[in-house]
Formats: sequence, structure tokens, C-alpha cells
Amino acid sequence: MLHSAFSIHAVYYYAIANFGNPLALLENVWSVDLNFGIIGLNVLVVHLSYALRIYYVSGKKRILPVILLIISICHALLGWYLTGLLFKDRFIVSLPGTPETIAKAILASAVVIDMTIAITLSFYLHRSRTGFKKTDKLINKLVIYTINNGVLTSAVDIVALVFVFDEPHNLIFLAITQVIGNLYANSLMAMLNSRRSLRAAQKDNTTVEHATSTGIDFNSSSLNARNPESSTNFARNPNSVSSNLEKFGIGLAHLDASGREPWKGGVDA
Repeated sequence: MLHSAFSIHAVYYYAIANFGNPLALLENVWSVDLNFGIIGLNVLVVHLSYALRIYYVSGKKRILPVILLIISICHALLGWYLTGLLFKDRFIVSLPGTPETIAKAILASAVVIDMTIAITLSFYLHRSRTGFKKTDKLINKLVIYTINNGVLTSAVDIVALVFVFDEPHNLIFLAITQVIGNLYANSLMAMLNSRRSLRAAQKDNTTVEHATSTGIDFNSSSLNARNPESSTNFARNPNSVSSNLEKFGIGLAHLDASGREPWKGGVDA
């Protein structure tokens, strides 16, 4: 909300209030300066939410989430430090130098964090595969969501970083960075909102006829023959896989301890 409000004010200041006044482009406006700090806070919240997911999906291992936490906090602090520098010197011509270096560090650290989160979540989700078709299909969708979100934000950060290196004297990179805050917020909302569609898809697939129960047993045996380690992962520790998926808002309550769907119909004749 604040990010959008400040962006609207910046457009109004340069395009309407100072229309036909090119000298106004040489001076920073306070709303643009504050946006760097606001974006840093937005990105921090998103990174912390993903770090929390890594903590749970990895079996509550703390090393990597703590490292991501530290880097994310430094990233946010750099955003506010850049805001302070821009308030101190109000002219665009002062951007090359320390502000430019800080902007490079902010964008580079964001790329590193995004790629680390995407790779780590994909790795642990892949390890949670059970060998059962429906559960693995759900995990594959979560991996796709994770990779898509990480690639999108990283790509925009890289584009902005390229313009900071090649064109530090113009404001092309500034236009790109104004979009970054919204992209991070949207990536988090997409992950949260995807839980409803994944739950619905999973629920639709749980209707199984009683006559196919022996077929499920047969398929499970064939899975064990093809991949005994992955197919027995759920049977050895079903609570672990279920707990990992529940951190994404998706449960496996419809599966019994063997990973099969219990028959909810009547008694056999």
C-alpha cells in the first residue's frame, strides 16, 4: 500500500506537477527515496516467510534459514541506508558513487537469496517424494510454484542490476526497481493462494471406487519394485511427509499410514 502510494506521488510530481520542467528531473523526490526502504521491508517479509518454510521442510534444520535471515536483514538495512543517502544529497547526479555501490549490493544480494530459496525448497520437496502418484504430483506442483517465483524475481533483479552497471546516470533502473516490491509481494500471495487450488485438486482426486482398492495394492507393489527407497519413504515416516506439505497449507489427512486412500463406502456384500 505505501509502496504504491509513494510510486503514484512520484509519477504525479515528475509528470504532472513539474510537466515541462526538465530541471525537476535532476532532483530526488522524497517519495522515491522512501520507496527503497519500503521495498527492503517488503522483500524482508517475503524472504522470512520462505526461510520459515525451508526450516520446516528441511526437518527443522537451522543453519541455512539463519543464514538467509541474516542476509535478508542486511538487505533491508542496505535499503534504508540508501534511503538516508538519497535524503542527504537531493540531486540525481550524485547517484554514481556510494549510492550506486549500495544499489548493486542490494540487487546482487536479492538475486543470491532468491536463487538459494528456490533451489533449497525444490531440493527438500523432491526428497519428500513418496513414490505414490497423487502425493508426488502434488509435490511436483509445489516445486513448479517455487521455481517460477524464484526465477521471476531473480530475473527482474538481474535486469535492474545490469542497468545500474551500464547506465548509472539515467533512471531506467529506477523504473525497474519500482516493480520489484510488487513482484515479491505477488510471489508470496501466489504461494499462499495456490494452497486453495491444490487442496481442491487433491480433493477431486481422492474419490476412488472400492473395487479398485486391490489395484492400488498392486500399483504400490510395482512402485516398490521400481524405486524401493522412495516408495517406502512414506510408509517409514508418513508424518514427516505430511508435516512438510502442511507447512504449505496442504495436508494429507485423506491418506492412511500405508499411503493409500481409505475406503469410505459401505461394507462389502
